[in-house]
Amino acid sequence: MNRGIVRLVFASLGLLFFLAMGWTLRESWADSLRQRPGIDEIRRSISLSPWNADAYKTLAQMEEIAGADSAASWRTAAILDPRDPRILISAGIAAELRGDLEESKRFFERAARYSRSWLPNWTLAGFYARRGDREKTVEYLRSAFERSYGTTYAAFQLALDSGVPAVEIPRRILPDSANAHSQFIYFLSDKPVTSETASLIAHSATRYAELAATLPDRSSASVLHAVARLLSGGYGTLAREVWNAGCNRRLVLSTPATEAPIVNGEFGFSFLGTGLDWFMPKQLGVDSLHHPGPGTVKFSFSGNQEPELEMLTQTVVLPPGQAWRVKFEFQTREIEPRQAAFAWTLDGVELPLDQPLSSESWAEGAFAIAAPDRERVARLQLRYTRPVGATRPEGELWIRRIRAEPAE
Repeated sequence: MNRGIVRLVFASLGLLFFLAMGWTLRESWADSLRQRPGIDEIRRSISLSPWNADAYKTLAQMEEIAGADSAASWRTAAILDPRDPRILISAGIAAELRGDLEESKRFFERAARYSRSWLPNWTLAGFYARRGDREKTVEYLRSAFERSYGTTYAAFQLALDSGVPAVEIPRRILPDSANAHSQFIYFLSDKPVTSETASLIAHSATRYAELAATLPDRSSASVLHAVARLLSGGYGTLAREVWNAGCNRRLVLSTPATEAPIVNGEFGFSFLGTGLDWFMPKQLGVDSLHHPGPGTVKFSFSGNQEPELEMLTQTVVLPPGQAWRVKFEFQTREIEPRQAAFAWTLDGVELPLDQPLSSESWAEGAFAIAAPDRERVARLQLRYTRPVGATRPEGELWIRRIRAEPAE
């Protein structure tokens, strides 16, 4: 190859190398200036790197902090990077604050056009809500929810504040997805539970159970939360319907609730500790053990336990006008009749037992629940209270097969 050509090639490569080095150093210095907290440094950065949209974004933010007009900087940033939703939304907010609603809307709409995510649609919903345009607010809230995967509490509140009744949210705004219904359940649960709210919680929780059953992550949390909230508000029938929807879809691993007010009475499922299932608290001096296989619960008393104990609890739904006789099987070891101060209570009121819970072999115990005048949500508990003058028991109490039968 001709030596002159070789020299020319190497000279060109050297020039390109030095140009690249110069450009890199220039950009590095511009970036360093952008990190400094001052408008003058940002402007010097722009003079070194005039095509950097983030530099104009930073300048606009610094101008706003200083109380200066940031409109030109936001417009330039949007021209340099016309599809970045962060720049477009920030530019739109700045335009709205200075009263240029048409420019603000254009920025927001461009962000929604180029980014099919939650934020641009949520921003537009807020923009129209501030204008009092309910239909546009609903339109963009619906679009935002279709792209939602996280917490949407503020969007539900915006819908209510815009005059959309809560009962219309599932029909007009909420997409038919498990996440959307789950978010709606938690949102409603923070409100006072009225009959309307309770019906909406039950509807969304039932639909959630149907949709979540098809997903790889079959979480029962939203169903159990809905049941607990409905029970706390006294809506036992709706709570039972949601519970059964979860059980039937295998989200809630327990037995469905029937008219009889005992769930998982055979102890065949592990206790969930919430909803309509059993709760067995840990108590000092007592080892409590549930055996789902044989369907038994064992309480082992060390003799050092507290004089009053909550041993087993279930929230029950009692239909109006129906009395019940609840039967169960029990066995004790080394617990004398005078030490067997075990009692079933309903909302703290003792339910008289047919016999003390003291038997070395399996025996049947029973108690009665009176018919309420109206539907009642109550706490059924197995408790221990040490009798005056009696020593604390050191032994075991076994329980199995709790069932409720209609009483004549």
